[in-house]
Parts: sequence; C-alpha cells; structure tokens
Amino acid sequence: MNHANSSFIELYTIMFQNLVQRISNKDDLFKLLRLHQDYVDSIRTPCGVHEDLWGTVKYRSDPTSLQVAKLQERRTLLHRRIESWQEIQAVYIPCVVQIRRSIAQLLPSSTRPEEAEDIPLYLPSDVIGRGTCDLDLQQKEWQLRFAQANEALASLRNDLRFWSYLYKDKDRQSTGQGPNTRAQSLINRASAKAKYSASIYRTARAALVKLGTGPDGRQWETGLQPLLEQDLRNVNEGTIGQTEGNKSISWIWTAPGIRDAIETTGDGNRDVGLHDAIRVEWAKARARAHRWQEEVQLLLEEMRRVLTFLAHRAEWWRGLVVLCKGVPEHLAEGLSSYAHHQAAINLHIRKWFQSMWSAMPVYAQLGWAELVAESD
Repeated sequence: MNHANSSFIELYTIMFQNLVQRISNKDDLFKLLRLHQDYVDSIRTPCGVHEDLWGTVKYRSDPTSLQVAKLQERRTLLHRRIESWQEIQAVYIPCVVQIRRSIAQLLPSSTRPEEAEDIPLYLPSDVIGRGTCDLDLQQKEWQLRFAQANEALASLRNDLRFWSYLYKDKDRQSTGQGPNTRAQSLINRASAKAKYSASIYRTARAALVKLGTGPDGRQWETGLQPLLEQDLRNVNEGTIGQTEGNKSISWIWTAPGIRDAIETTGDGNRDVGLHDAIRVEWAKARARAHRWQEEVQLLLEEMRRVLTFLAHRAEWWRGLVVLCKGVPEHLAEGLSSYAHHQAAINLHIRKWFQSMWSAMPVYAQLGWAELVAESD
C-alpha cells in the first residue's frame, strides 16, 4: 500500500516504512530470503504488536472499562500470535526451546502466568551469547531493528514538536481552570507518546548493538546514538542551565537526513517539521470526530429499525389470529386473546422507546451543527 500522500503518517516515517522489503528485493546478499521468509514474516507481527501493547500498558494511566476490555482482547490475540511464532522459532533457532525450558524450571510453580506483553520473544539478538543462531537470521533482525529505530526516532521528533507546540499554545491561549485542565491533559498525552517512542528507540538500538555491525560497518551509530533523558527536547530548546548564548541542539535534530527539517530564516530557526506533526494530529483528531459522527448515525438507524421491528412484530401477532379459524372455539378464543396481548406488548414497548428517543434526533443535529461550525 502506498502511504506517500497519507495525511495520517509523518513525512519521515514514510521514509523508513517497508525498508526491509526494499533492501531484500534489491540486494543479492540476501539470497536466502525465500528459505527464511516464514521466519521473517512471523518476526514482524509479534515484535511490533508485543512492543506496542507493552507501551499501551506502561504509559496509559487510569484506563476506562472499555479500554481495559480492548486491552484484554489485544492480549488474547497477541498470546495466539506468540504461540504461532514460537512454533516457527523452534525450527530456525532450536536453542530457544532449551532456554525457555531452563528458565521455566527456575521459576517457582506459584508464579502467576505472564501477561502477553511480558513474554520474552527471544529474537536472535536475545540469543547471542546464550546459544547459536543462523547469521542470516541475525542480518534479518538487524534490518528490522534498523528500520524500527529510525522510525521510532522520527516519531519521537514529531512527538516532541507537538508537545512543544501544545505547551506554548497553552501559555498563550488557555485561560481558566477548564481550558487549562484540557490543555494539560493533551500535553500529558503528548509527553507519554514521546516517552513511548523513546523506549522503542532504545530497545531497537540495544538490539542493534548486540547484533554488531551492519552492511556499512558501524556507520549506523552516527545517526543512531544513545538516547539520554537530556536529549528529549525540541530543536530550539537547550538543557537545564544553558543560556541563549550557549544553547546546544540535541543530536536527534542533527542526525543524517534530518537537517533539512530545520529551515533557517531571518527570524531565527523555524522548525518546518512542526507543520507536519500538527497536520498528522489534526487529521487523526478529525477522523476520530467523524467516527463518532458515524456512530451517532448508526445509533439513530438502529433506533429506527427497533421501532420498525416492534411495529412489524405486532402486526405479525395480529396476523396469527386469522389462523385460528379452523381451531375449536374454546381454543380459538384463548389463542386470539394471547396473540392480541403479545401485539399490545410490542406496541407498548414501541411507544415507550419512541417516547424515550424522541429528543435524540434533535441532540444529534445540534452536535453535527457544532462539528460543522468547528470544521469551518
């Protein structure tokens, strides 16, 4: 799928998507790709879902009951994928079976089952030093981790841009307790996203260090340096204690391929990538609003169908009275009475629902009018 014109994906994320597929298709060094395709395909899904679920659990505080239910569904799905992954892994990295068995023997029997996001996957980078692993598989993970690290770093930059924008906008625009609370909630959400992107980057880089050199030796370390807490700042922000005269830029903004994201004008440094980050967040927020608008439309349609069904059901019960003509009189009277009674119950329920839902179309129209006004 071509995401080049998507409003929901950052510009620098697009640069790294499907990196492994492009390299594998063009480079003759990966001639064993067909042999290990099942393994490579299986490694992508559990690895990404595993870390995404881990970030959701770690950085989402006070989840709602609906979020908890969806989280459990994702855990169940991930458990199934990990089980399939382990079956394939046992073929390509047999030593992992012994590693899992050894660890299971060391754990007490009373230990509660691990959640899906806590189950170790034992990728080739985790096996190095503990067992043998095919060199080709290590190269495949190196490609995956290199793309993941670059993508996480690009996401981190956009998260920091958006966080900085929200913080400044709060100081300029938000007055009063209510607007300040909402603005702070958005800031906390953006900060959590930045921390999650940073954790993904650190995990991917740690795996790259274990796997050793890449196709270009150690040159990848120039653009993927260790990420410290003091590096998590926007392009125009310095560290604590630095003045305007000796302010330094974090290395994440000077990595190869990122310099074009900072445009110098007569007014100083202007981060043109900020517009990209805001565009993506705006597009996602607009999509969420339209999704709820669609949910309202579906709800109104469901209400209409319920009323139509109840009216149809009442007529159906009345139609059964005609079938009582060939029945003995003492039975026909009882059957007819029962049919009319059931029809009356359905009509009563319909009238009750109709009364409760009478104001819903008005509320929906008010909500749509407000949404259109905000869009304009």
